[in-house]
Amino acid sequence: MSGAVVFVFGLCALSFAAGCGLTAYLLRREPEPVAPPAPPVPDLELRLDIVWPPEDYATKPIHRNPVMGLPVTERPPEPVRPALTLVPDLDPVLNDPEPEPEVAAEPVVVEVPAQPEPVVVELPEPAPEPEPEPVAEVPAQPEPPVVELPDPAEFRQRYLRTFEEARKRSTT
Repeated sequence: MSGAVVFVFGLCALSFAAGCGLTAYLLRREPEPVAPPAPPVPDLELRLDIVWPPEDYATKPIHRNPVMGLPVTERPPEPVRPALTLVPDLDPVLNDPEPEPEVAAEPVVVEVPAQPEPVVVELPEPAPEPEPEPVAEVPAQPEPPVVELPDPAEFRQRYLRTFEEARKRSTT
């Protein structure tokens, strides 16, 4: 069985190698012509002119704190509020000098059709409810026994005595 696995794996490797070779052959390019070399650049004497920056700490921070150097007198511009067009302007309504007089409403008369007299139906009296059966009394539970806790000092002495005995046994 393992020989068949090795054989199949070998065929896969050969197939992969053949695919790589075929792809390289199909995608090959013609060699580009070589350009003549560029003429050599004349060596110029490089000169560094080191100039120290001015010590103007009012406009330039002396460290990387981005707040340094900002002018103190200028305030940031106020944010511009967008013009809202969804709400109508209420100034004419609020500043109207003469309110319109209210017109008194005339009473409306509505005719109600006559109601027929209700019919009285007598219902039979319900049957009397049976008396409930007496509930059996639950026997009283005995009170749990009162457990007295040992004195903390006595408990500590017993605890230490146990370790003392274990220590004596281990050293003998």
